[in-house]
Amino acid sequence: MSDSTLAGLTQVGIPPRLLCRWPAVLGALAACVLSIGKPAYAQEPTWRWASHSTENGNVVVAKVATDAAGNSYVTGRFTHHLQLGSYSLQSVGSSDVFAAKLSASGEWQWATAAGGAGTDMASGLVVDADGNVTVAGSFTESASFGSFTKRSQGGHDMFVASLTPAGTWRAVSTAGGTEQDQITAIALDAQHNVVVGGRFRGEVSFETNTLSSTATSDAFVAKLDDQGRWVWARQTQGSDQTVINSLTIGHAGDIYTAGYFAGTTHLGPAQLTSAGTHDAFVAKVDGAGNWQWATTGGGPSTDYAKAIAVSADGNVFVTGSFSGRASFGAFDFLSQGGDDAYVARLTPQGQWQWVYTVRGNAMEDATDVCLGPGGSIYITGCFSRGAQYGTSTLVSQGSTDLFMARLSKSGRWLDFLTFGSLATDDAGTIRTAPNGDVYVGGILGSAARLGAFSTGNALNQLFVGRVEFPVRMTADIR
Repeated sequence: MSDSTLAGLTQVGIPPRLLCRWPAVLGALAACVLSIGKPAYAQEPTWRWASHSTENGNVVVAKVATDAAGNSYVTGRFTHHLQLGSYSLQSVGSSDVFAAKLSASGEWQWATAAGGAGTDMASGLVVDADGNVTVAGSFTESASFGSFTKRSQGGHDMFVASLTPAGTWRAVSTAGGTEQDQITAIALDAQHNVVVGGRFRGEVSFETNTLSSTATSDAFVAKLDDQGRWVWARQTQGSDQTVINSLTIGHAGDIYTAGYFAGTTHLGPAQLTSAGTHDAFVAKVDGAGNWQWATTGGGPSTDYAKAIAVSADGNVFVTGSFSGRASFGAFDFLSQGGDDAYVARLTPQGQWQWVYTVRGNAMEDATDVCLGPGGSIYITGCFSRGAQYGTSTLVSQGSTDLFMARLSKSGRWLDFLTFGSLATDDAGTIRTAPNGDVYVGGILGSAARLGAFSTGNALNQLFVGRVEFPVRMTADIR
């Protein structure tokens, strides 16, 4: 399918802010909207609260999570000092792990750190129905998690650590080898088993499960029971490198992964060969660790799958970026500048069903995806200078701004919200609560306003915010 054909098929998205700010063109916009069968809405997403760190910092946000009560949780890594409300964290080494909880109204409830003299980082967290938190990541040398101290076997080793609802470290499981081993993704199944994905080199041990790689790096998926014991571990086998960036668990307990690879890689019976430097891949693993299917997307340059979500009926949603020419099944694209962002839907069998893009002449990236009530799709990411989705154009305030968007099940743009500072910003993570509210977290390079909320003047500040999207008719999100 050609670029021109795709452009014709792309649904036209009109940001609600345009309808609010330029009344003089409401008539023309309404006529355009009605001509494509999309209702006009004057309401736009609303920030309910926004919380942030209060001092200049060197901090990276990995993931946010939510619970049924509307509390939110955030994890990542920091260097030196991190101030979250009245909670003051101090790193021991070059970077330490942090985890924190916010109330439903955005007030910091607790914050804690873990690590040692080396480089320690968190890549994700999950929360169970009782409010217990599990954080996963990597550490070097010796790292302490409350009263628990672990020592790595080589370069980076991996940890999965649990905290009580009050934020006290209560258990730590580790795995690793003599080289670089990292957990990059975590998910929780209905039986409270934890599943993690990542990358490793050489030989790595998950208690009695040992994996071996001769590639630059191979990817793995591993499962722990509710007591923190490693149950199984499975790997890819490639000629160069294979990396899992994200994973999620479906209603039947199947595991869906997204990442990138170079060269040739085997995911069970599936063999994938990259068309360029890096290609994106999406794969399914059953609850026992058996690879079910795998598919790829990309072209001659660098292409990534950054995040993945799965619906109750087994449809798979992926976000990421591509550069140059890239193909996702029958869908062909040519980026307008450096990297363009994409969001895609795959069938339960792994066929690309639709792909839509955020394009521009600089850099666009879609870093996370989640699903909301009714099946609507939420994504977040960043863009610089001018970017286009559908036929609407965005312009950044700083070198890089952030966006959140909602799409229908069929990939129609419903809502788009941009925000950011005059510096470089990074939104890495988005999640929905059972009531439909959306939580987003990331980094603001300098002072910014998020709706009615000001973040203050700190540089490189962490933020977590709660956003309410306008109510849509059921037919609108199909």
